[in-house]
Amino acid sequence: MQITFLIGNGFDVAFGLKTKYEDFYGWYKDQESSNKHIDEFKNNITNCILKEKEENKEESIDWSDFEIGFGQYSKKFKEGEEEQYLECYEDAKEQLMEYLEKEETKIPDILDKVDCEKIWQGVRTFYTNLSERKQRDLSSLFDDLKQNSHTVKFISFNYTDALDQLIHKIKEERSKVTYGTLRPWTVPSNVYHIHGTKNEYPIIGLSDESQIANEQFRENEEILDTLIKSKSIDAIEKNWYIDTEREIQHSSIICVYGMSLGESDRLWWKFILDWLFENNARHLFLFMYDSEELSTLSTRAYRKYRKEMKESILKFATAMDTSLISDRIHIIRNTKTLFYFDNMTK
Repeated sequence: MQITFLIGNGFDVAFGLKTKYEDFYGWYKDQESSNKHIDEFKNNITNCILKEKEENKEESIDWSDFEIGFGQYSKKFKEGEEEQYLECYEDAKEQLMEYLEKEETKIPDILDKVDCEKIWQGVRTFYTNLSERKQRDLSSLFDDLKQNSHTVKFISFNYTDALDQLIHKIKEERSKVTYGTLRPWTVPSNVYHIHGTKNEYPIIGLSDESQIANEQFRENEEILDTLIKSKSIDAIEKNWYIDTEREIQHSSIICVYGMSLGESDRLWWKFILDWLFENNARHLFLFMYDSEELSTLSTRAYRKYRKEMKESILKFATAMDTSLISDRIHIIRNTKTLFYFDNMTK
């Protein structure tokens, strides 16, 4: 079977890069600009984002919030100011890529300390942090994962090549890796970058035109080709979405790691839920991070957390009866094995 990992910014953060929105914004707002609209954008975009968030905390802003916030920010421009709006977009994107280039200089030093055996072992035993009940219920599936070789694919929503370099190092060292009783899985030869990379057409934007608050701008072809992710990819004639759809359809298991399940990628959450509806042998694993401790004394808190996490993905379902797939969506909170770098360094 094929196991496909969808990787978000949480991977880069766990890896040791300062790539959260708050990290970038703290640097970006201090960069000088002679453009009045760009200066206003820098000063106001965070407040615009916070107005749209239910949890009004600056430190909780993620990249999907930023993308949605930029769509909302279009309300500040009048008809005829499309170019000024796009200038803000281009400046933010160019500055982000410059910032990421600085962060990428840390990758070689981090990689020198990574224990590839433990990282690859974590990938191949991604399910071990599930509850005892889930592990029992899915024992036949996990026995198959332990006893047979399977195909692994990685689809990255990030612009850095931290994951690429990690996979390359694992491939180089695979002859040194010992698997014990586990059958060896083949390390994939490449990472699919669904939204481009820092150096090749990075795509930042929205899922569809309804997320552009300025309705007049929804009629502007240049704005749509720039802001709507699928249209941007069509404009540069890349197959990134086609390749991703193919890999998802070929998958029996999808693991989502380091992603916020935000609205700016709702096209993909809908696609994955449809994929679940199509075959009741498919499973979706959501690896979620939460900085707050979850009390082991409260069954109510545990139940509430799981309910909220499932609702955060099921709200994107196009089919009505989500009970048909709910049991095949598995929540793993604060994993201690998958891409857990803190205690896996040499």
